[in-house]
Amino acid sequence: MSAVPAVSASASPSPPPPSPARSLALVVCGLIGLVLGVVLTVLGAGAVASEVTLRSSSAVVEARITGSRILESRKTGRSYELTYRFQVPGKSASYDHRDGTGRTNLWASVEDEDTWRAAKARGTVSVRYLPSDPFVNRPVKSGASPLGDPIAGLILGLFIAIPSLLVCIVQIRGLVRRKT
Repeated sequence: MSAVPAVSASASPSPPPPSPARSLALVVCGLIGLVLGVVLTVLGAGAVASEVTLRSSSAVVEARITGSRILESRKTGRSYELTYRFQVPGKSASYDHRDGTGRTNLWASVEDEDTWRAAKARGTVSVRYLPSDPFVNRPVKSGASPLGDPIAGLILGLFIAIPSLLVCIVQIRGLVRRKT
């Protein structure tokens, strides 16, 4: 009689390792996610830094209103928005509302309808800007939380970048182990 090794009833065979093609595909997806996450994180961090600097060392100027609109949303209600242009004392350049990606002449929301109507009646709106970089600016009585979107972008970027980095590390380690 020959001895048969005992096999535990609870032991299950380990799943086969993923194929190299699948691992490479996951690495590529992870790298794409990592790049996207890093870009969002950098843009969010830059916008947060700009807003913090704007709060601590800004100047105020009256900007000429170039457009106005009211947006209606079921979720957030009414939003009162303006576009504007201004010049900084001592400089000939003209500035408008921009974002970190370089988009120009963007709509900026103001605090409420009274602020919006008063600005439209005057034809100007008070704008806070950085003297060192006037492209960093927003209305003094800004409607939305100035830090809300940048912080959301920063967090979203981290939520994409970190898992993507982990996927890349795990898959690359699996590929390296398979070759050795």
